[in-house]
Amino acid sequence: MLSMAVSASAQVSTPVASTQLPTGGKVVTGTASIQSVGNVLNINQSSQRSAINWNTFNVGSGAKVNFIQPSASSVTLNRVLDTNGSQILGSISANGQVFISNPNGVLFGPNSQVNVGGLIATTQNISVDDFMAGKSTFEGTGAAGAVVNQGTLEAALGGYIALLAPSVRNEGVVLAREGTVAFAASDKTVVQFNGPQLVTVMVDKPVLDALVENKQMVRADGGLVIFSARSANAVLSSVIRNTGTVQANTIVNKQGRIMLEGGTQGVVEVGGTLQASGIDAGTQGGTISATGDKVSVVSGALLEATGQAGGGNVLVGGGWQGSDPTIQSANAVNIASGAVLNASAIQNGKGGTVVAWSDTQNSAGVTKVQGTLLARGGAEGGDGGRIETSGRWISTGGASGDASAAKGNGGQWLFDPYDVDIISTPGVTNQATNTANTWSPVGNSSTILNSDITSLLNAGTSVTVLVPTTGGGGLSGNIKVSAPIIQQAASPSANLTLSAYRNLLIDQPITLSGSTGTLQLTAGTGSSALGYISIDNAITANTVSVDNFASGPVTQSFPISANNLRISAPLSNVTLNDTSNQIGALAANVQSLSIKTNQGVDRGSLYGSGMAVGVVGDLTGVTATGDIAMSVMNGNLFVDKSITTTSTTTTALKLNAGASLNTGAYSGSNSVNNPYGPNIILAN
Repeated sequence: MLSMAVSASAQVSTPVASTQLPTGGKVVTGTASIQSVGNVLNINQSSQRSAINWNTFNVGSGAKVNFIQPSASSVTLNRVLDTNGSQILGSISANGQVFISNPNGVLFGPNSQVNVGGLIATTQNISVDDFMAGKSTFEGTGAAGAVVNQGTLEAALGGYIALLAPSVRNEGVVLAREGTVAFAASDKTVVQFNGPQLVTVMVDKPVLDALVENKQMVRADGGLVIFSARSANAVLSSVIRNTGTVQANTIVNKQGRIMLEGGTQGVVEVGGTLQASGIDAGTQGGTISATGDKVSVVSGALLEATGQAGGGNVLVGGGWQGSDPTIQSANAVNIASGAVLNASAIQNGKGGTVVAWSDTQNSAGVTKVQGTLLARGGAEGGDGGRIETSGRWISTGGASGDASAAKGNGGQWLFDPYDVDIISTPGVTNQATNTANTWSPVGNSSTILNSDITSLLNAGTSVTVLVPTTGGGGLSGNIKVSAPIIQQAASPSANLTLSAYRNLLIDQPITLSGSTGTLQLTAGTGSSALGYISIDNAITANTVSVDNFASGPVTQSFPISANNLRISAPLSNVTLNDTSNQIGALAANVQSLSIKTNQGVDRGSLYGSGMAVGVVGDLTGVTATGDIAMSVMNGNLFVDKSITTTSTTTTALKLNAGASLNTGAYSGSNSVNNPYGPNIILAN
């Protein structure tokens, strides 16, 4: 087994003897002495930096190499001139930092033990002059060696372990508490330090068959884990593959970070467990990000950034709305059924952020989500977090999860495609079992299942469906509701937002049962010349808010039932004349308005039922540049706030109360003291 691992990782013929030590060491700069006693080799260094050339650098299973250095910031560069790779089967220790450079590869065997302040093991080269000048740029020599760990590599507190090669594989344990673990696959790597601490690595030159793979354990609690790869030839093959455990949990106030960066070619394959959680009381979750050309989160994978006092961030393919410049936007994201992304608060705190994002500017961009996404508030208190599934084309059939809060306000789930139809039956464009086109969209329009939306609403998670642009390629930028959206649970309340670049078409009923729920309907966000709202089935909510930024009309053929109706459509003619409407309070800013309601809401024994012109959200009263007509068919019209129009026509303002009542049906005069009405009661 060992010889197979050796031959796969470096140009080596046979395993080394158990007592083997490095040979031919020559100090080329700096001050150091090399002494061996039996199976122990001591390098005593008195200068801060020293470079040593070795004929071979192998450590047998029973051998030990000690670097004795002036301080934790001291560094020893070991350049190996052997035509074979180095085999570290025994132990290496150092109170400072050790660089091992062998173009033909470095293998840390199954029982090897490395305890250092910091370690760089690489197949890339750095010149002695650059090293002595404090530079940290490593560049490949054309050799195809790999760096493989099957043992235990451990850095001191705040230290680092960095493995740099065209191929980096971890089959053992790597530890760097409050420090950094960096695996980088490329032909050129720039390592950035802050004193003795490794801050980050930047891969600068792609290499053929680049691969970073973790099969076992990487742990850097309170620190940073970076897997970075740049491939020159990968298209559908993996450049980063995790099947093991990567852990960077929070320590006190030091939140851990895990970053998987795959570059512009190949697949970042996320399996196993990535954990950046706040396990201890009072701690919050850290941040996990995974991006590249394509990102695949496989079934069974767990990406967890939970926290006792607040959730962290799980970001796949990009940041929220793609707005984080430090995270490359993926071109395709696939989160398989059985995968879990969790940024929930556990005890008392706000839920975090979960994102599945692909480049919205890429005409072939696709985000497929069938896994579970969670950003819940704490069990004892705290609001829900936020979840986003976005891309030019999205498929969420089979996805589950929520951003609810047991003792706080529910959070949000954002769907952000370029064209969307809300349907009841999965179509070809969002089949969870459509494995033949893992990275390719089918058709143009995205579809969202109405059952997915209602499940979220019933759990208390607000839902936003946002179409920010047409995206080209024949897409219209519309939202169409082709299946009912009926929230069954009255508590907790949740909001639903439908925001279209162009048109919003409501062909099936929408009901929000929560006592404080808001239904936001928006159209025309992309152009003042395009966009209309057509309400062609019944809508019901505590508050209905309508925004049309375009000049298209707002119309209805089915009733609206709302305690509060807000309309902002300054370029639009608004006609809501269904006599079965039930509207309580009204505020509007429009071009023209024609509105009818049946009874409105009951305002008590003094006034009875009616519709009130008042304050709803950010609007007060009714303002128009054209005509205004308001009718309450079976009740009063309460003018609690101003009604204003600049129209000069003879029909500029029409106010009508009791249009459906028969003459003499009620006794009494039209006055504020008449409890029966119909009245037009002017408070303004």
